[in-house]
Amino acid sequence: MGAVILLLVGLGAIAAAVSTGSAATPEEGGGFGNGDPLSTVLTGADFAVLLVGVLGALTGASEYGSRMILATIAAVPRRWQIVVSKVIVLTVVVLPTALIGVLAAFGVGMGILSAGDDATVALTDDGVLRSVLGMAGYLTAIALIGLGLGILLRSAAGSIGVLIGGVIVLPTLAAALLPASLDSVLKFLPSSAAAAFTTVLGAGDEVLGATAGALVLAAWVAVTLGTAVLVITFATPKPPRAVPCMAARIACRAAAASAIAPAKASTTAWLSTSPSESVNRLGDPNFLLWLSALREGPRPPASARLREDLRRWLSQLNPDDFTDLETAPEHHWEHDGWAATFKPIPRRPDARGRPPQLAIGVYAHQGVSFIDDAPAIRNALAAKHHAYGDLGAPFVVAVGTYIHDPDHWHSANALYGQEAVQIGETSDGGTVTRTVRQSDGYFGVPGNWQHQNVAGVLLVNQLMPYYFHKAEVTLWRHPDPLHPLADGLLLPAVTVDFDDSRLIETPATVTAAEMFELPDPWPPGERWPDD
Repeated sequence: MGAVILLLVGLGAIAAAVSTGSAATPEEGGGFGNGDPLSTVLTGADFAVLLVGVLGALTGASEYGSRMILATIAAVPRRWQIVVSKVIVLTVVVLPTALIGVLAAFGVGMGILSAGDDATVALTDDGVLRSVLGMAGYLTAIALIGLGLGILLRSAAGSIGVLIGGVIVLPTLAAALLPASLDSVLKFLPSSAAAAFTTVLGAGDEVLGATAGALVLAAWVAVTLGTAVLVITFATPKPPRAVPCMAARIACRAAAASAIAPAKASTTAWLSTSPSESVNRLGDPNFLLWLSALREGPRPPASARLREDLRRWLSQLNPDDFTDLETAPEHHWEHDGWAATFKPIPRRPDARGRPPQLAIGVYAHQGVSFIDDAPAIRNALAAKHHAYGDLGAPFVVAVGTYIHDPDHWHSANALYGQEAVQIGETSDGGTVTRTVRQSDGYFGVPGNWQHQNVAGVLLVNQLMPYYFHKAEVTLWRHPDPLHPLADGLLLPAVTVDFDDSRLIETPATVTAAEMFELPDPWPPGERWPDD
C-alpha cells in the first residue's frame, strides 16, 4: 500500500509545483482543471483509485484462479462469512492507507502552493475536510467494489477490466457521446456520485448533493457485495467435503481402518473365509495392514501360517521409519494358489501399544471407499433431543452404534464437526496444510455452541447380548451446557471433554464387569478355537 501513498503525495506535489501561479481559491471561481488548489493537490487520487481497485479485484478473484476457493469453502461452510472477512481485511488495509495518503498529499501540496505565493485552502475552510475525508472513503469504496466484482466474475483480469471501464472510461465516454438529456442518469455512476462529496465547489445539476452522493456510492458497494454473497453461496461449486484427513496422507490417522472397499467378487471370497478373520486377529500394536493386491485360490489358505508370517514381518519394522505408502515396504505372500500383497500403515503414536480390533485397515486391491458414520450419529441425536425441552437438570442422550471406531474418529466428527485438511499455497509457491473442523458438529463450534440443553452424549458401540461388558462406551460432555454433568460419575465409560480446542479423554474408573459383578471369564465356558 506504500504505492498508494506515494502516488497520492508524489503526483499531488508535482501537480502543485506545475500549477504554481495558476491556482485560485474556490471563492475565485476555480475548479478541477481550472486551478482549484484542493483538486490540484489531490490529483494523485485519480491514479490511486486504479491501484486500490486492482487490489480489491485480486482479493476477490485470486482464490478462484488457484482453486483455493474450494478449500476455503470447506473450512468455512457459511459462505457469507468469507465475503465479510474479506471486506473487513480489505477495509482495514485500504482505509487507513487512504487517510494517511490524502492528508499527506494535502499538507505537502498546500505547502508547495503556499511557498509559491499561490492561493491555498485550509482543512477548516468550508467543505474542505469533508472533501479530503470523502476522498479516502471513495478509495475504500472502489476497493470494495473491486472485491465484489472479483467474486462475481471469478477472474482477476475480467474484474479489473470492468472496474476500470465502469469507473474511468464509461463516465467520460458517456458524457461526451450521450445526449444531455441523460446527464441526470450519469450522475448516479460511482465516480460521479463520489464527485458530489470530494469537491468543494458544486457543479449545478451535474452532480448530486454531498449526502446523496455518499448514499449512492454506498448503495453501489452494498449491491456489489450483496450479489457477491449470493453468488458465492449458491453458484460456487461445492468442495469435496474439504479434504478428508485420511485422504491427504494415510499415516495422518489410523482411522483408515474405517476405509473398507465394497464387497466385490474376490473380496467376498476373502471375507467369507476364515483367513480374513484370522488376519484381522493379528493384533499388531504398531501397524494396520493395507491389502494392495489379492489373487483368489481354489481353496481356503492356511490362515495360521499367514498370520504368523505377517507377525514376523511386522515385528522387524519400525513405525517411525516411514509416514506414507510411497515409502512403505511391501510383503508378498503366496500359498496354494492364493497370493496377497500387504503394506504396513503406521498407527498414531498415541494409539500404539494396544492391538486394534481389526488388523486389515484398507482393502485397496479393487479401489477404496471411505465410510463416514458421523451423519448417522448426528441424525440419531437430532431425533432424540427434540423429544424433550429444558428439563431443568442435566440431560444425557444415549445412542447405540455398531461401527468400527477404536480411536473415536467418527464420534468426534459427529459431535465437533468433520475433520479436514485445509491446503494452501505459500508466497514462494510451496504448499502448507493445517487440520481444521467443519461447523457441522452436533455440539457446534466455539463461540456458537448448539443443543445446550443436552449435557452429554453417551455413545454405546458394539453392544452384544453375551458380551455387553465389552461394549465401547464413551461419554461426550457438552462444552457449554445449560446444566452441566457432575464430576466423578461412576460409569463404565471413557469421558471426553473439550478443553482449549483439544479433546481430552479420561479413562473409565470402573469396568462394566466390575459394575455388574460378572465372573471372569464372562460368559463362562471354553472359547471357540481360532483355527
